[in-house]
Amino acid sequence: MSRQLDPNNEIDRLMEHIAALESERDWMKARDHRFQMLIDNISDQLETASVRLDRVEREFAGISFVIAYYDIPRQIERTLLCCSPAYQGVENDEIEVILIDNGSTQPPPEDLQEKFPHISKIIRVEGRPSPVEGLNRGIEEARFNTVAVMIDGAHLLSPGVVSNARDVVRLFDNPVINVPQYLLGSVAQSLSTGEQAFERETQTLKELGWPKDGYRLFDYATYPGENYEKSFFSAIESNCLISTKSVFEASGAFDLRFDEPGAGFANLELFSRLIHNLQNAYVILLGEGSFHQDHRGVTTQRSPEEREDIIRQYRVRFKEVTGSETVLNTRSPFVFGVTRHSAQRVPTISREYRIARTRILRQLANIYVARAQSGLTDKYTPQLAVGGSPDERLARIPIKPLGLRPKTADKNGVDQKALGYVKCLQKIHKRINPELYFEIGVDTGASLRLAKCDSIGVDPGYFISNAITASCRLFREESDAFFENRERCAKLFARGIDFAFIDGMHLAEYVLRDFINVEKWMNEDGVVVFDDVLPERLEVLERERRFNAWCGDVYKIVPLLRRHRPDLNIRVVEAFVGPYRKGLAVVTGLNPKSAILEEKLPALEKEILGDTYTVESIEQLEEMANISKISVLNDLPRRKRESQPASHSPSTCEPPAIGASESGVDPSPITPCPKLSLVVVAYDMARELPRTLLSLSAKMQRDVSPEDYEVIVVDNGSPEPVSIEAVKGEFANIRLLRLPPGRQSPCHAANAGVEAALGPLIGVLIDGARMASPGLVRAAIDGLALSPNAVVGAHGFHLGEDIQQVSVKNGYDQTTEDALLESVAWERDGYRLFDISTPSKSSGKGWFTLPSETNSLFMRKTFWASLEGYDERFQSPGGGLANLDIWKRACETPGATPIIMLCEGTFHQVHGGVTTNAEQSTRAAFDAEYARIRGAPYRRPDVEALFVGRPNPAALSKMGRLIKPAQE
Repeated sequence: MSRQLDPNNEIDRLMEHIAALESERDWMKARDHRFQMLIDNISDQLETASVRLDRVEREFAGISFVIAYYDIPRQIERTLLCCSPAYQGVENDEIEVILIDNGSTQPPPEDLQEKFPHISKIIRVEGRPSPVEGLNRGIEEARFNTVAVMIDGAHLLSPGVVSNARDVVRLFDNPVINVPQYLLGSVAQSLSTGEQAFERETQTLKELGWPKDGYRLFDYATYPGENYEKSFFSAIESNCLISTKSVFEASGAFDLRFDEPGAGFANLELFSRLIHNLQNAYVILLGEGSFHQDHRGVTTQRSPEEREDIIRQYRVRFKEVTGSETVLNTRSPFVFGVTRHSAQRVPTISREYRIARTRILRQLANIYVARAQSGLTDKYTPQLAVGGSPDERLARIPIKPLGLRPKTADKNGVDQKALGYVKCLQKIHKRINPELYFEIGVDTGASLRLAKCDSIGVDPGYFISNAITASCRLFREESDAFFENRERCAKLFARGIDFAFIDGMHLAEYVLRDFINVEKWMNEDGVVVFDDVLPERLEVLERERRFNAWCGDVYKIVPLLRRHRPDLNIRVVEAFVGPYRKGLAVVTGLNPKSAILEEKLPALEKEILGDTYTVESIEQLEEMANISKISVLNDLPRRKRESQPASHSPSTCEPPAIGASESGVDPSPITPCPKLSLVVVAYDMARELPRTLLSLSAKMQRDVSPEDYEVIVVDNGSPEPVSIEAVKGEFANIRLLRLPPGRQSPCHAANAGVEAALGPLIGVLIDGARMASPGLVRAAIDGLALSPNAVVGAHGFHLGEDIQQVSVKNGYDQTTEDALLESVAWERDGYRLFDISTPSKSSGKGWFTLPSETNSLFMRKTFWASLEGYDERFQSPGGGLANLDIWKRACETPGATPIIMLCEGTFHQVHGGVTTNAEQSTRAAFDAEYARIRGAPYRRPDVEALFVGRPNPAALSKMGRLIKPAQE
């Protein structure tokens, strides 16, 4: 048994542990500071004996760029442009380029030297995965004494590199010049998609005005670190390393032992040798930069795990060559050049580092608390999954599978794929042809999606990520609580369950209670299936989970049922989840009227917790299970279709349930995986919400069917709970999520709605008082089809002759608005709303401009996830500028396609809102909150947009009014 602990005491212990970790962190920071001071002192002493800056001017005739090339035919042209005399602002005879083709499968374009006459030669080196031999040859053949080595030819340069290098060469003996390196893009290239990277970069550079203004590269750059100062002054390499030919030759240039693809740590090793030679002057061009183009290189195209493995191999070779395990820069540089403001604004590799750090700490806390509350106190350390929610299963160390699948497939005479538990369930569905399927333990919907009939799922923490195509109802409840609602069960299961899959809590007493409750509602010729009854290792069947694979003691349900219900027919088959055998038990011969198990329940639970069914070996477990071949699934009874419901009606059957709880989710029917999920956030708007929902219903929306979309209404803790009963009949799919009171911002509510959405396309109306024009849903679906990264929005309007911040002060109120709406008969033609509205401030610049916000934001589910939804740090009433913030972040995401729905809109009803009814403007407070969160004032997104939609007369008449300000 697992130990029962006081969660509060365990959490206190964990908090003490966290405090100890923080203390250790502070000590390590102090230690690092002392270490850095020691390095600085050593550097100062070294510099007194080394070269110093003086005023003796030295000769500079020109610079030779030696550039490595491998399969970058498009990127190299941009690089060569950056190395051209015109771009660098020097004379034509002051620059030459030697291109080292390191055996490319895609040789440089044939007309390259014609396009770029400053290329003096192209040297092709065959049979060498590493470019170091070719680079050394290029240094030897360089015409000028000043040489710039670019080991990665995909780097762009700022336009002052050559002129600044010229000044440094004239001022210093033996200079070694570091041009700081950046990444093109707003995130680390290893974390971004490589699809159409070149096109994306080209478009962005064009929008920035590059190459006409080369310093605009800083506006589309990310710094590869978290600390500018530390990274600049403790740099361990440069991808534009400039020195003199004599310095390179004296050092022996690149070490040929670095023969890995991409040269491994060769560039780091040479850089370290050059800057730590006291005869050389180490200089950094702080106001310049080299900018890496995304070309899916040796490391950027890899997954984090693969990249770490490559770096690990590089370190092994580095130790073999140098005898050292550490790449360290202990020398401080001279700083030369102008420190540009554009360079100072470059974000670090994680733009929102503090947000990311806070999120990770919160996830860790959630995992630790979950462990404490469930009584798990073992020594295993939780791990975090990138891009997902904290999952207790991720805290477990992996257990090695035994590899039973091939032998089991041979023994059963089937292909290995046929043994997957999903394949087995699929086969059962096909065989018995159920009319009603029931599942306990929905999780992501991986098994629920197999159903082709009406389905019901129960899980207190489901998160649907699989496309479910059949009609389904989901209940976010524990199974005990679900069955306690007898009246609801009687309605849901009136025709009886044909196929039930029990895969909930992996403890036998829970499974037993689930079976007792499920059988009461089964048809006699139905089938019940249990998962996890035949694990392959003893460690996996422990009650307290320790490993990634876990079956618990579910296996006990098989001998228990055979012992106490011999009337049941139970067959166990070998089924697998990935490489792990977990097993399925298939139960037929059901008797919904049987009360034997229920009457014996207390004794049976003691039996489970005792030693009655304990096994000492897997062989003993297999003997007890009496394994059948997978072919027995072909013998299951096929459902006999009946024209009338089975005898499971409220008046004839009210079986007792085991356990107790309550659900806060309206159990409305949903057809999972519609095209679009619409999230509507509401707070205390009993008058306005029904009109909003009616405008979004299939009755009002044109060119869509009711099944095309679902609506999720999120009640953000209203004093009088929101109701959807008045319009429920207008929707095929509508749900209500009620959140507890206490949050004045709608951000959490909006995120909760997005999380609950089943469609691959998601739209959010963060203000439930906004009615929609009749083509909004169709235009949103059309717009999202144009691009995988589409960001679709509509202009906003206020009902009334002026914006409501003004009209309310002049007497405009709900009574006036009701009469206004009645006057245009908007329910017959929703486009008449344009006749009685005026553009909001955010949309006042015209149809063909990007508004500063939208109150109908549509994106793909994956895009919502990449943005992490609304930023819940916006805690002002109404969310402050949270809606503007997510619109800006979405539109400015690299690769995003902002789209405005032409001739569509949302129309704000007056309801005593935070801004429209405020006696004094709230904008100053909202601006201050935004600046605290983002570190800068809000600025309207400055990107180009596409337009989709269908023109209509009412909107076109409004368009003339909107176009004019945009043209002025």
